Amino acid sequence: PWLFFSIAGYLYFRDETDGVIIDNFTAPQFDAFKLMIILHLILYLPAAFVVMRYSAIKLFMDEISENLPLVTHTIVTLTFIVLIVGIVLMLNGTGMASGVAFSLVMNLNGGVSGTFCSFILPTLIYLKMFKNDGSWKYREVQFIHYLGYIIMFLVGSMTILGVL
Repeated sequence: PWLFFSIAGYLYFRDETDGVIIDNFTAPQFDAFKLMIILHLILYLPAAFVVMRYSAIKLFMDEISENLPLVTHTIVTLTFIVLIVGIVLMLNGTGMASGVAFSLVMNLNGGVSGTFCSFILPTLIYLKMFKNDGSWKYREVQFIHYLGYIIMFLVGSMTILGVL
């Protein structure tokens, strides 16, 4: 269905499509529609949010998210939502949601998370699952694991130096 909606939207707006979807609807009758989209975007909890909440609860409360009482779970969830929406509003209000600062954040995020997902996490899983038997393969995985940290540092450094 999303592919159908995307194609229909493009065929309707063609080259006049704005990057921010709600800017495409300028007539007053679309105000309620825009409000529904904004509420959906604020209240929709993507998988990354669920993982962040689960990780934060485990890290700071040493508890599994599902085992929390409903009230505590709801408070933690709403706190994260308010925090994230507040950060987004602050970034938009200060003009930092576009331009060099935004590009820097996106490049750092992509470089660090891409390196983590490509080098560090797979090798960490291997190193935790298998015992160090002194084999060449185990040493090779260790090397790639440590190389991932070096690459992550270099990507972060080069991204920051590229902006300066």
